[in-house]
Amino acid sequence: PAATSVRCLRPVSMERTRSPWAMRWPLGELLRTLAARIREGQAPPGTLAFLKAHVGRKLRIASPRYLERYP
Repeated sequence: PAATSVRCLRPVSMERTRSPWAMRWPLGELLRTLAARIREGQAPPGTLAFLKAHVGRKLRIASPRYLERYP
């Protein structure tokens, strides 16, 4: 599911680079672009699933016990 939601962000990155975002865009830039689209009320389908997966990956590294308490 998260991989599917990431695909919906590809058109955003291709507006500038015309190449797959994974090759040229750092994740931070991709997330800033996504945040701007969310603020504009134009979040791509699958955004919530993507963000939950992204935060989950970060928490597994930074605070794994948090995930154990709040699955």
